[in-house]
Amino acid sequence: MKKLLIVFALLGCIATTAAQEIIYETNNPAFFDSNNDTVQDEEGIKQRIEYLYRLGFTSVMLGENYLPGFTETIYDNNKLPEGYTSLITTLKKRGFKVYQAVDVSVISDKHPWYTESLGKPASAYSGYIMYADKQNKQPIRTAGGMIALNVKEPAVKDYFSKVLKNLSAGLDGLRLQQHKHSVSFGKEFWNQVPEALKKANPEMQVFLMPAAGTSVHTSFNDINADKVYAGTLSKAIIQKDKKAITAIADSIFKSPSITEPLVYLDIPAKSTSYKEGQLKAFAAANILLGGLPSVASGQEYYGAENGSNTFIWKEPLKRSDKEVWLKEKSTEWEQQQKNELSLWSFYRELINLKRRYPSVGKGTYKYIENSAPNVLTFVRDAGTDKAFVMINLSGEQQEVTITGNDVNLDFLLLTMGSANYNFKKSGRTVVLPPYWVQVWRIMK
Repeated sequence: MKKLLIVFALLGCIATTAAQEIIYETNNPAFFDSNNDTVQDEEGIKQRIEYLYRLGFTSVMLGENYLPGFTETIYDNNKLPEGYTSLITTLKKRGFKVYQAVDVSVISDKHPWYTESLGKPASAYSGYIMYADKQNKQPIRTAGGMIALNVKEPAVKDYFSKVLKNLSAGLDGLRLQQHKHSVSFGKEFWNQVPEALKKANPEMQVFLMPAAGTSVHTSFNDINADKVYAGTLSKAIIQKDKKAITAIADSIFKSPSITEPLVYLDIPAKSTSYKEGQLKAFAAANILLGGLPSVASGQEYYGAENGSNTFIWKEPLKRSDKEVWLKEKSTEWEQQQKNELSLWSFYRELINLKRRYPSVGKGTYKYIENSAPNVLTFVRDAGTDKAFVMINLSGEQQEVTITGNDVNLDFLLLTMGSANYNFKKSGRTVVLPPYWVQVWRIMK
């Protein structure tokens, strides 16, 4: 009986002390829309707090456009939107860390810097805006239509330092978005902003998101930030490119660095369909590989199954019966919560693993060689707790032989998956179904 009590005590210790961070990003307008106007709002986010808590998320990343007029209020007027402080307080009371995504090199077309310099090269604000022509008639815009700023201009730097200092009060961190026009600003700028934020609040966590098409190494190498979005890894996962995944993972998870990689999947929605198993394999790579995982809003229940077992992605911002992420009369996410085999339930199981076990939560990453071209096998090692993970990225059954000798396959305790796919005594080969995920704890 004493031995049993000790075991239960140890398990309880793991559950309570090894809780690891996992972020939910509020970038799905319809899911956080309380008044059916296709725009997420303060009340809509508050209504989903218990939902996020039940899934097991620990942190929330608020998108820069989560409230109507957010951009103009923050960037143009240096004011907090109405209800913003109340939302932060409500999330924190429920135990969430709260981060805010911001653009530090853009303004709207209503800002006086733009309105008073458009077509006026002699304007005092002419150097503040990035124009493509000498007549100031062609402003450079981001993909979202915002006006690009020249942050090398001292007045622009000073202005945004004040904006971010005002915005960051009460937050646990800020995510700084890099755009293609701001890549050339160099380390001087991308170091200056985080340093200023941390000087005002040493506990502030600074996230950096590289511009599309750039890598974590070329964009933010040696930048003074706490977390950096690993865009190249995310792209490799979505492309199911085992060779690229293992090469990038070896680089960013094994290299010593004070900056933690953040793994966030930007899965394309338009004209794309995925099998449910494929989305589960994506989720497993997202959460189990290493670094800090961040999940896009709605990714945990996306789509609806049809007769061919295909997940059809629903377009955002189109208020028709068939083309909206969350329809008024068809709550896909509620249906999936009742099905223990659903994508939603799979996410919850992954998050539970991430938070419960130190190995999966914060353990070092090591790739384990295998014979299959489409199967990821790796170990997460936290010293006293180790996990062995297998992810079949293929839509076909895979026979996998573990060729590396770093794992004793005779001492594995199944944690996630099925006992039907355990290794036989003294065996090193197993057959995995399409898109299958197996996780074991290494007991010796």
